[in-house]
Amino acid sequence: MDLYCAKTFSKMADTSVKRSTREISNLFPSKALVLLIGASKGFGRSVAIEAAKKWRQVRDHAELKFVLIGRDENLMQETGEAVKKELETANYSIHKLDVSVVDDAFEKRVDAVFASESFADFDAVYLIHNSGWVQPTCYLQNATSKDIRRSVNLNFTSFSILNARFLHRLLETVSSSSSRPGVVRILQISSLAGLQPFPSLPVYSAVKAARDMLMRVVAAEMKECKEMQNCDLKTLSWAPGQLATDMMKEVRECEDANVRAAASNLSFNVETSHSASLMWKVVAADTFESAEHVDVFDVIKSL
Repeated sequence: MDLYCAKTFSKMADTSVKRSTREISNLFPSKALVLLIGASKGFGRSVAIEAAKKWRQVRDHAELKFVLIGRDENLMQETGEAVKKELETANYSIHKLDVSVVDDAFEKRVDAVFASESFADFDAVYLIHNSGWVQPTCYLQNATSKDIRRSVNLNFTSFSILNARFLHRLLETVSSSSSRPGVVRILQISSLAGLQPFPSLPVYSAVKAARDMLMRVVAAEMKECKEMQNCDLKTLSWAPGQLATDMMKEVRECEDANVRAAASNLSFNVETSHSASLMWKVVAADTFESAEHVDVFDVIKSL
């Protein structure tokens, strides 16, 4: 466990009682917006469901709005209905967006998604990046140019554009409206692969490290931004652990024998719902440093 993690979990334990007031007033307000990219299934769906559970614990009648973003409209509708089962007052909209297609019109498509909701109408806004692609799952010398380009586009280029356009819209809101969200959180689903090299996951490891750094840069820029002085903005890179998802099936078939063996070790597995619940626990404690990389296993060890 690194120093930041140790500080975070020590603070979580010390302030568990004090946090209840902050949760109600700031982090989980009556009117909140959750923009979830990669909302069709797997961990993304668990993040949405656990969010609804968290808001229900704090406020039974919260006007929680989900903007579900992804490629499969039918699966996103299933996610939306699962959310409403947990919190009847929740609502959702669906936006089809393929984050692997980063063409000249991608920025306009992203702007249209963010323009669908008025940020000024909400007391808290959450942007959650869950979409990802683990290919190519081979040693770098065997990777095709096509797979490398797709991985970078899906995992990093679109991620950067989404953050850029979100911040642009947010700054427009705080500059032009007397109403503004008091709390903004940008959460990105990271990976241990962003900290340690995983042979036969070369591009995935590289883009995860790049995403972590982008969150650090965003945190530094927003800290110095005069327009954001009255807005509590933090970023978080959450490493969810080894999940039983379609992506992990691909990792179990990668080229490197050691990585295959680790991915096939079921003792390392974490349920998607458990990891998502712990992520929201970290968000609720709010003791993490902005831009911190937090690993689910460090949280589990601290409990």
